[in-house]
Amino acid sequence: MNEIFVVTHGDKTNGPNPRMTPKGFEEIASLRHLLPVKIPVLVVGTGGRHLDVATALNYNEIRRYSSVVGDPDSMEVIDGEKIVILSDGTHINIALYTSLADNSVSAKRFITGLADKTVVCSGRPFMIALGINGKSAAVYRILCNDGEIRQIDQMIAYGVFDPALQM
Repeated sequence: MNEIFVVTHGDKTNGPNPRMTPKGFEEIASLRHLLPVKIPVLVVGTGGRHLDVATALNYNEIRRYSSVVGDPDSMEVIDGEKIVILSDGTHINIALYTSLADNSVSAKRFITGLADKTVVCSGRPFMIALGINGKSAAVYRILCNDGEIRQIDQMIAYGVFDPALQM
């Protein structure tokens, strides 16, 4: 059985392709002890906040980058309205954003194909694609066997789940 770890980004700024705040860096750095010391690969999403997670974890292992685990788009609530901000700053209604559903099968196939002890730097949308309404600044342990996700455990979370962004 393979054990995969997903670390969701900490507190972030708002706007297109947001980065983590100093608080977010502290949150993620404090999670490092929950992860394997030696890993085969670090998979990093392509958004700024995912790159920040990798930096905060201070791994020196080989990095692999994939938009499957996170991209520059950002879900936010502005004036009570759920929106997605694309990397160029375009605001779209969250009802028109189908990436999470579109990526669900790919996300599940992707996670089950990773080597044992892989660490993934991601965000809540990736967890949503895996079927979990995750929290920010969290570590999830995913057990995979025979190409299937057998179990997802939230190990710890400093961030909160924002019910306004529930899909």
